[in-house]
Amino acid sequence: MPRRSNCASDATILAAELKKTHETAAQQGFDVLLNRLAARECDLAAYIIASAFQISETVREFGASTKLTQWVQNEVTARLLVAVEAQHLAQQKLWRDLLPDPEAKPFEPRQKSEENSDGRSK
Repeated sequence: MPRRSNCASDATILAAELKKTHETAAQQGFDVLLNRLAARECDLAAYIIASAFQISETVREFGASTKLTQWVQNEVTARLLVAVEAQHLAQQKLWRDLLPDPEAKPFEPRQKSEENSDGRSK
């Protein structure tokens, strides 16, 4: 019998997309994701780094080795970066029709035409 999902039917991020984002990041290196995020959302990138460090320090305080502590920090950072990147990609996909074209010229207001004393164009 198929398993029913409790997830909302209007989800913007699917498991397959998360997997693909993770695989791509693993191939490119998670530092690429971190740098892209830092360029867009510097405080969010800093929060991810700080959070991963705090979690790894908690593991260290419980007696974990340096190797395990570093692994925990790297894994937490990677997982959070993948989640944020997947959300970013989903939002881009969702709103792509409303987002400005990056190749488009910036908006230029029309030149004011000469007006009569009553405010109408000549």
